[in-house]
Amino acid sequence: MQSGGGAYSWYINKFCQYEQNLAQKEHKSIYEILEQELTNTSVGSNGLLFLPYLIGERSPWWNTNAKANFIGLKMEHQRKDLLRAIQEGVAMNLNIILNIFKAENIHISELVAVGGGAKSKSWQKIFADVYNTKIILPKLLDEAASMGAAITAGVGIGIFKDFEVASKFISLDKIIEPTPTNVKKYQKLQPIFEKAYLQLQSLFEQLNDFSEKRVLDE
Repeated sequence: MQSGGGAYSWYINKFCQYEQNLAQKEHKSIYEILEQELTNTSVGSNGLLFLPYLIGERSPWWNTNAKANFIGLKMEHQRKDLLRAIQEGVAMNLNIILNIFKAENIHISELVAVGGGAKSKSWQKIFADVYNTKIILPKLLDEAASMGAAITAGVGIGIFKDFEVASKFISLDKIIEPTPTNVKKYQKLQPIFEKAYLQLQSLFEQLNDFSEKRVLDE
């Protein structure tokens, strides 16, 4: 996926300057500050969808002209709805990719979340509910990528026998289970999310053509 955590970072960097300053002042993570807003949100973001295609998309659409969208925006929507819609949009797009694996009879009983986005408890709960799969959070979130690279190198040069050695370095912190009622709601929302992209696909191409022609005219 082209823009997962990047979509959330984009919104934070563009529209959450006050919260970033507050987080710095209180020596907290920006995710901790925003979690307070996200606590009082509901499945479906009050009828708001977000297509997370800020820089086109690789899997599952392979379309460089895809564009990001908020769909269903109404006067009563608050910023917390936009924040949750971004998290849900990323989760549902990744779910399309996950379902490709499942279609190949690959059994997935749990998923491990790492990186900055894993610090958002609300986001991990959304992942669990969208995927109907438990999410495992290790204690070392930021160092996981570096550790993975080190283990891969170790296996490559023969220091480690195989990748099973990873279990010796990973310490689990929390397991998040899906909530059945939320799972059912997301199962209804998922096809709407996918249809939104398909309905807008031709419009993305037209917008791209317009942008390219405008640059040439200038």
